[in-house]
Parts: sequence; C-alpha cells; structure tokens
Amino acid sequence: TLSITAWPTMTELAAPTEPAVTRIYPLLHTPVPLDGTPLAPGGKIVLTCTPQEYNQLCLMNADGSGYTRLTEHAANDYYPSLTRDGQEILFVSNRSTLFEVYRIDILGGNLYQLTQQLGNVSAPELSPDGRQVVFALKRDGDQSIWLVNADGGDPHPITDGLWNEI
Repeated sequence: TLSITAWPTMTELAAPTEPAVTRIYPLLHTPVPLDGTPLAPGGKIVLTCTPQEYNQLCLMNADGSGYTRLTEHAANDYYPSLTRDGQEILFVSNRSTLFEVYRIDILGGNLYQLTQQLGNVSAPELSPDGRQVVFALKRDGDQSIWLVNADGGDPHPITDGLWNEI
C-alpha cells in the first residue's frame, strides 16, 4: 500500500496568489510504502516500446536519460513490472505462442520463463515478499487471477473467473 500526501488543490494550481515564477508546486511526490520499505533504487522506468514491428521492453532513468532497449525478439513483450529491488523485470511475451510470464534482469539478460502453456496471461506483479507472482489468466473465455511461485512452480487460480477479473 502506498501513501501520498501534500498534493496541491485544484484551486491552488489554477489561481496562485504569487507570480508563477516564484511559486513552485510539487506536482509529483515519491510514493512511500506504509511499511517503510524503499522502492526500487535509482528511479528506473520500464516500459513497452515499439522500435520496429514488435513491442519490446525498454528501460530509462526517471529523468528520461539512459534510454535502453532491453529485448530484441520476434515476439511482443507487454506489461513490464520492476521488482521492488529494481534488479529484475517481470513481463508477458508471446515468444512461445501463448502469452506467458517471463523474468529478465535490468541489463536484458538471464531470461527465465515462469509459466508454461496456461493460457494467455497479463499484468504480472511480484508479491512484496518476493516469493510469488500474481497475474491475470484468460482461457476458455474466462479471466481469473492466478499465483505462481517466483521460480515458476505451483501455478494456481485464486479467483474463479466468473467476473473476468484482471
């Protein structure tokens, strides 16, 4: 859970009482987890980029510098998510026909496939303790929420898919 405080009000943003040059509004605050655990160091942003025909993974610093392409494969890579320590990225790719969950380090190496022929997955996120990955799985017309161990073992649903959860 994240806590964000001290956002300026719309009135403050629309009608500052001092000249705009001297009044500075902090429009973005760094989210801080309630348990005090630091977020990924270095302010990295991982994103889906489309340099050519396929969607790939790219990484950059929070200030926009250091833009780097991490993947280069004849497949689509989506839903990238940095782990809390900022050292790995979870993402979804159709490298093996279906969309599966993969893990890669932030240098673009050590690729590891976590799910195997479950269906089409999306939106992977690592649990706070780093032991499980949660993701949405669509198969047979239903979409449900699943868990898999961080090493790819014991994939299982945690919802029944009756409401097409994602």
